Amino acid sequence: MFCFKNRFYGGILLIMSYLIVSCEPINDCNSEYNQFLKIAFFNKTTGEADSLAFEKISALGTDSAFHNSDKQYAILDSLPLNTNLNSTTFTFELEGFTAQSIIINYKKSFTIIDESCSPVVQIYDISVAEKTDLFDSLEIAHTLLNKNNAYNIKVYLD
Repeated sequence: MFCFKNRFYGGILLIMSYLIVSCEPINDCNSEYNQFLKIAFFNKTTGEADSLAFEKISALGTDSAFHNSDKQYAILDSLPLNTNLNSTTFTFELEGFTAQSIIINYKKSFTIIDESCSPVVQIYDISVAEKTDLFDSLEIAHTLLNKNNAYNIKVYLD
């Protein structure tokens, strides 16, 4: 009887040890990097946050278009960059104005967070290649697209 108890408890101990050792930690595949450009608007005179109402915003080379003429935007925080290219052209339509555009150039690399995760596109070294009147006065605040950045580009409005 004593021998049976030792084998029984030994078997349970062996199974529990196997389960503890075989459970690998779940890897966090979320990255701090993203593919969304963030543009913030500021008053040129005061330097304080400002906003605009757009009829339509589109990103050429992507299937993204944003429509919301009822909303004033102080920060556009989800402008998708085309990860197949090294530049994206955004077109902004405002009521009473000709279409405004800005071409953003960037570099990209693939980063592996963990061997069990898919590669992540890291977009960095963003710059403005071309711009129209609306974007005449701007500043690149952060050249790396990162979820932690409040914005990448500051546009100063008259």
